[in-house]
Amino acid sequence: MENLSKYKSLGEWAKNDRASYDAAYRNGMLPEICEMFGWEVIDYSHRKPAGYWTLELLQKEGKKYNGRREWADNDPASYKAAQYKGLLEYCCDHMKYKTKPPGYWTKEKCLEDGRKYNTKQEWRQKSKTIFRAAYNGGWLKECTAHMVRGAKPAGYWKIKENVLTEARKYSIRSKWAKASNPSYQSAMKNGWFEECIEHMESPIKPKKYWNKERCLVEAKKYTTIKDWRKNSGGSYKAAQHYGWLKECTVHIVRGVKPTGYWKIKENVLTEARKYSSKQEWRDNSRGSKGSAMKHGWYDECMEIIKQNGSK
Repeated sequence: MENLSKYKSLGEWAKNDRASYDAAYRNGMLPEICEMFGWEVIDYSHRKPAGYWTLELLQKEGKKYNGRREWADNDPASYKAAQYKGLLEYCCDHMKYKTKPPGYWTKEKCLEDGRKYNTKQEWRQKSKTIFRAAYNGGWLKECTAHMVRGAKPAGYWKIKENVLTEARKYSIRSKWAKASNPSYQSAMKNGWFEECIEHMESPIKPKKYWNKERCLVEAKKYTTIKDWRKNSGGSYKAAQHYGWLKECTVHIVRGVKPTGYWKIKENVLTEARKYSSKQEWRDNSRGSKGSAMKHGWYDECMEIIKQNGSK
């Protein structure tokens, strides 16, 4: 562990010190080490051998889900196998949400669906397929005639005070650009940009901003390495790159599990009970998730997580 601070990634470690890497792999230490150093690790242990996915197995897997998107999100490997083999239609026949045949969304159906919404944005977000059908069919204007228009009057963003007022709503440039792009572009075009962003936080630090002293100060704000890595703004990566990680994390209590901890099924199931979504489980406990996939406990863990989510 003392020698690992000189490596920037799992791949670099494996390339330069294969013996210690192999020893860590054999003893199941990789997920915990990667979590500690902020390295990304890809677990290939869940991959199935060639020819594993038969029609019977794919149909059995597909029956666990109510829609194609749900299946693709929860088990992309089997979903892609069904796609590749041309068996998707056979495996999705039971699903509640099926793809509509070409020409299904007629003008009358689009008009009927559009009446459920008050704005174009709401309709596009909640009923993307039908919105697109209306657009492609040339019926969009007719389908949205009853909707409230949120557009500003012509020339509104050519007035400097309007642009400044809009910019003051945001603390970060990217949020401003995403939420109100016309005002953002007007500020750029008319030379008001610097004035508009005076109150905003700068998302990018100047080159070599994160020296050792600043990294030490920033690290002291956090009680776990995970929190620092997520919210560091570049300080964690700088400390890792220059070899200051150990010194910066002296005050942090290590949450590393003992060797073999995630090889015990009950420990993995207990960990899974803490979460209500697959994303939350992956973000907070990659070690237990990787072990579940490796040892065949993944489906059982996901059942627990889905139950938590439904509650």
